[in-house]
Amino acid sequence: MSLFNFHSSTLLYRVISIICQTLVYGIYSCLFPISVYVMLYVKLYNRSRMVLFVTMVITFALSTIYWVLSVVVTFLVIRAWFSELDPATHSAPTWLPMLSAILLVNLIVTDGVVVWRAWVICSDVNKAILMTPVLAYFLLCFSYVTVVAARVGLLITPEGAQSHQDLARIIDVAQVGNLALSLLTNVLATSIIAVKSWMYRKSLISYNVRGQTSTLASKVMGLLVESGMLYILIGATVLASCVIRLPFGTLGDIITPVGVQLAVRAAFLRSPTAVLIP
Repeated sequence: MSLFNFHSSTLLYRVISIICQTLVYGIYSCLFPISVYVMLYVKLYNRSRMVLFVTMVITFALSTIYWVLSVVVTFLVIRAWFSELDPATHSAPTWLPMLSAILLVNLIVTDGVVVWRAWVICSDVNKAILMTPVLAYFLLCFSYVTVVAARVGLLITPEGAQSHQDLARIIDVAQVGNLALSLLTNVLATSIIAVKSWMYRKSLISYNVRGQTSTLASKVMGLLVESGMLYILIGATVLASCVIRLPFGTLGDIITPVGVQLAVRAAFLRSPTAVLIP
């Protein structure tokens, strides 16, 4: 196929991805002030609530920057590929992909909240079991650092060099690893909370407890499990999309950026409800 077909197909993927990103980001932009109000309403008296509040604000800010960068890069690509300007002088800055990779710390932050929340809620669970999502999370962090380091290497390596191609392959593998490890982290942490919730409900039935606080805690844990299952489904979909080939690239090129915006869902959906558990 011609270079024009490649550029037009790539641009089409970008536009579809941005439209989906915008829809998701718009929903959370509406939910953000509501989430802030809920968290401030219950008062940020302890460290746990303060950490969740700060995490929610940071992830929303990072998602905003990521969305803006996606739009800017798309306009730069249009100008470079489909105008009469010289692509060599009007292409997107080479540092933009690295900045986008750095902004993917959104996934690291939200997955860290999931692991931390599992430790808080399930502190009485066997520590060896609680360490499994922690180990997966540390591997995720290592994979993320690998992507950023490889992006830096691309900036200082000549484009035609063999090392440049090797770094590009490392990035491709590490990015898929990020998705797989993020999914594994959420599966392990959500499973632990789900077992804890089931045991808690079982104890209520055994002791015939009917207190309002106990009922509220049970409902909140149930909501955390349900939101975790939804996030796992989203993660599995994004990971599967990376192996579905398109004429140029994979379906993951469209869906993965949307997954970055969906990562904010973890902070929004978990934080306002999780603060109800001391």
